[in-house]
Amino acid sequence: MPVIGLSFMFVFAGASVIAWCFWPRLPDGLSRRTIRIGDREIGLLVYRLPSSLREYALVGDPSRPKSVRAWREELGADVVFNGSYFMEDGTPAGYWKTGKGTSVVPWPSPVEQADPYGYTFALSIMNGGLETRYLPWDPITEPVGETLLSFPTLVANGMAMVESDSGQLARRTAVAEDADGTDYLIVTERGTMSLFELSQWLASQPERFVIAGNLDGGPSAGVSIENNRQDIEVLSASVPNVVVIFSRLP
Repeated sequence: MPVIGLSFMFVFAGASVIAWCFWPRLPDGLSRRTIRIGDREIGLLVYRLPSSLREYALVGDPSRPKSVRAWREELGADVVFNGSYFMEDGTPAGYWKTGKGTSVVPWPSPVEQADPYGYTFALSIMNGGLETRYLPWDPITEPVGETLLSFPTLVANGMAMVESDSGQLARRTAVAEDADGTDYLIVTERGTMSLFELSQWLASQPERFVIAGNLDGGPSAGVSIENNRQDIEVLSASVPNVVVIFSRLP
């Protein structure tokens, strides 16, 4: 091999090592996964929320919707992702209670909780972390702490809960919990999928999720994660409410 060829090889190899060393790493606990369904390819971010994230909050302002990234920058948070479904005026469509008052939408009745496609997925902030519940299987009265209700519940007791496919494709955001009580955030990074597809996929993952629930999707779906040299962003449209996490008090 000519000397110039060898020189090029060594220079290229050295540049590759340098690039690898300085390429921003994904946060601990975050992985990228790919699903192929027919001719569609969907990329998802799966984020195991680390124990260093200790302060959780539900934050909303219907008069000032903004992207998840803008919410994170304004609040100085470490992680922000989209939360509840909302009405045209920006108010939550389901039960939404923060530490500042009561929910405008009432807590669902037992009859409403029995509807598997109703607001049966409860996401609460308890003891400094997240708590997830499927109301018909684990009914609770109106909680004291911060809570939002969403729909549908995608996985309960380890089983996929969406039994038929509407064929409606959209970007998705979901929160899940495994048998050890570890919480996960799942967001479509590229591509779209139906709720049936997401439900079936979550129930088959190696984490063995025992519960998972859908949050507002479509243009609202997004997450913003602070990660030293390069932030991790799945940008959303402007949303009026979010779930916010700090590794320290704001």
